Amino acid sequence: MDYLADLEWFGLTFEFVTFMPNFPPSRLLNGRDVNFPEAQPGSFWLQDSAWECPTFDTADEFLRRLQRAGLLARDPVVQGVYRDGLGGRSTRSIQDHFVRTTGLTRSMVRQIERAHCAAELLGRGVPAVDAAHEQAYYDQPHLTRSLKRFLGRTPVQIARDRSVSELLAS
Repeated sequence: MDYLADLEWFGLTFEFVTFMPNFPPSRLLNGRDVNFPEAQPGSFWLQDSAWECPTFDTADEFLRRLQRAGLLARDPVVQGVYRDGLGGRSTRSIQDHFVRTTGLTRSMVRQIERAHCAAELLGRGVPAVDAAHEQAYYDQPHLTRSLKRFLGRTPVQIARDRSVSELLAS
């Protein structure tokens, strides 16, 4: 992430189906961040109110405040599809909900999840060829491209990091 040296920023990751309706994900993709005006040092303006910048210790309360103010939402269609499948809805309708809520297509979400599952297998010591097979990648190079795209790391790097963390833990 590129930012000015004297700039302070924070980021919060929401649960998959949670979003801020006033800031649709499609407006936040590809480096199009939201920059809130500073109210005073350590706070910013959001919805005509000054909000204290959250810290690691206050992030949960900050999220509860967003929820109480009606600034967080969950898309029940995406939540239902994500958990239970199509649920009698048309593919087109579901795709619209996915893109509007997450900024991603349903297919892209599945690819990201598959990469995470493969990384988890690699982290447990499963050989890359077996992880590729178990997660239905065409071959090991397909797995490698996917992990590099979605996680920024190769299978070897993921496996090595697991080995390093095991060594440090013992």
